Amino acid sequence: MMNFQDAPTLRDILRKTYEIGGQQGHAQALLAHVLEAKMDFAQDQAKLYASTVLSRNADTSPDSMIANADKLIGTWVRSTESGISGGCLKTMRETWEFDWDLEFEHKTKTDESYVDPFGEGFSRPTSCSERGQWAPSDSEASKEVYVVVIANGVARRLQLIWPDDSEKPGKFSLGGTEYFRKY
Repeated sequence: MMNFQDAPTLRDILRKTYEIGGQQGHAQALLAHVLEAKMDFAQDQAKLYASTVLSRNADTSPDSMIANADKLIGTWVRSTESGISGGCLKTMRETWEFDWDLEFEHKTKTDESYVDPFGEGFSRPTSCSERGQWAPSDSEASKEVYVVVIANGVARRLQLIWPDDSEKPGKFSLGGTEYFRKY
């Protein structure tokens, strides 16, 4: 499966798609067809991608999509820690990285460790990650935006909630969990 070179390239494709089929309400179907025929997307991936990036099917959709991409591009982190240092300690760090080239990486690293008073102990680090393509919806500036992600052949839609309407927010919520921008 191929990807767009970057967010501005996707914006240009959305403009052309809207020019050809937007007025008649066919822009989503046209984009899905292009994704399948020219970029080797599976049918379900193409439909979800097209319905996300052209959810409003408006002449302002391409510019709204790029504004949402600009708002999200970067690295977002959350972490937890429980226990005590010098005893049983559990840590977790989760990151989402959204790049301008419409690639993403989602990583989770955990470590469970124990140190007894005599200096003996253990550490059990684990990690998992997924990499793939992403694209934001064409929603107008608001406190929520949908993002389509495709990794390991599976496409899914994420709903991100922003705390405010700023152009560069410092955090978002995904499924009730807050992630903070890494500067």
